[in-house]
Amino acid sequence: GVEGAIHHGFTPILEALAKSQVDPNTGKAYEVTYAPKVLRSALFGLYQEKRDMDDPTLIAKVFRELCPETDDGRTKRIIIE
Repeated sequence: GVEGAIHHGFTPILEALAKSQVDPNTGKAYEVTYAPKVLRSALFGLYQEKRDMDDPTLIAKVFRELCPETDDGRTKRIIIE
C-alpha cells in the first residue's frame, strides 16, 4: 500500500498499474477494487458499532465482502485504499 496515494494524485497511476497485472499461472487479470466502503468503514470506524481492528469478526466481515468465494479462490485481487 501507498499511504496518501488517494489525496496526492497517485491514484490514476496506481489504478493503471493494478489493472495491468496478470496472474502468471492463469493468465487472468487481477480484480481491482478502489476505495472499498467496507474497508474504509473498518479502518476509520464508520460501522455503527465500534470494534478493534484486531477483532476477528470485523476482519472476517471485511474479507467476506472484499473477496467473495465465487471461484474457489482463483481470482487474485488488488485493493487500493
